[in-house]
Amino acid sequence: MPVRWLFIWLCLLGSPRAGAQDTNLFTPYDAGSHDILILDVGRVRANALAYQSIQLETERVRDLLNALYQEHLANLQARRNALIEQETNLNAETYNVEIAGLEQRAIELEGNRQQNFATVERRRQEALNIADIQLNAVMAGLLKETGARYVLNQQSALVWPDIVNVTEEAIARLNQLLPSVGFTIEVREEGQEAAIAADPAQENAAGE
Repeated sequence: MPVRWLFIWLCLLGSPRAGAQDTNLFTPYDAGSHDILILDVGRVRANALAYQSIQLETERVRDLLNALYQEHLANLQARRNALIEQETNLNAETYNVEIAGLEQRAIELEGNRQQNFATVERRRQEALNIADIQLNAVMAGLLKETGARYVLNQQSALVWPDIVNVTEEAIARLNQLLPSVGFTIEVREEGQEAAIAADPAQENAAGE
């Protein structure tokens, strides 16, 4: 079974964020000279503060969107039940039009929910990209300090004699460099729908 290599390419160092790391922030990593560094990417994403803040905000917003959807759907169901009770007092055309309108509204609510979820996922990926860039900067510093040439995902590390696991050091440095990414999503109620407010960063960019 071929070994899967995970290289953290240093081309990202050309970006302003990635290049912004001040190496004086950190005590030089004293682990000797090594050819390969091991990084448990899953552990970094589970334990680094920046990634945790992204996950918590994502879960909060998804739960809120689901709660609003269920509330609006319950309101529609209540209106439908009330209409059914009045069926004998309405002519057939009026009744059918009202029922069809409520059913269409339920479809629109589901579409609104899916659209909002897609927006949340896009924002989440943007926030993850920011954290990933800073993680690349951290790993670039560790590569330089240890003289290593490659970074290998821990899951792919089988038997190499000259390796060192830098996962905990990477988490500590990332926590110091980027304790959070300022990732927040505002959810509003507009009429009978939930709406996600525009990203302030995008609004600022549009106004420039």
